[in-house]
Amino acid sequence: MSGESGALIATTVAAGIQVAQGLLQTIRSSEYHETEIELTRKQHAEDLRMAKKIHEDDIRVAHRLHTLDIGKMMLQQKKEHLMGTYSALESHFVQLDADLVNALKESERDMYDQRNQQLNTLILASECR
Repeated sequence: MSGESGALIATTVAAGIQVAQGLLQTIRSSEYHETEIELTRKQHAEDLRMAKKIHEDDIRVAHRLHTLDIGKMMLQQKKEHLMGTYSALESHFVQLDADLVNALKESERDMYDQRNQQLNTLILASECR
């Protein structure tokens, strides 16, 4: 029995060592898994922070571009308005100039007619004497 009991003890010890190694490996696996989970959480938090920062930067850039586009559009509208105003003003001055030229011609005709009338009156007065 002594041989059998030695073999049984050896088998039991070997089985106990295997169980202990299995438990140790399970503990190490569990610790590794917990470490992996913690690292994954940290990485996720960092990725989320970076994504939020990039998103905020994109929003700022889009807002600036939108503001610039609105500014350009308003500047274009202002230019078009000014060009229309200048065109209308130029047309007004051209018409005013034409009216003044016509008024001057009419005034010269009136003056010529008045002088001609005075001359005719003088000629008639000189003939009557």
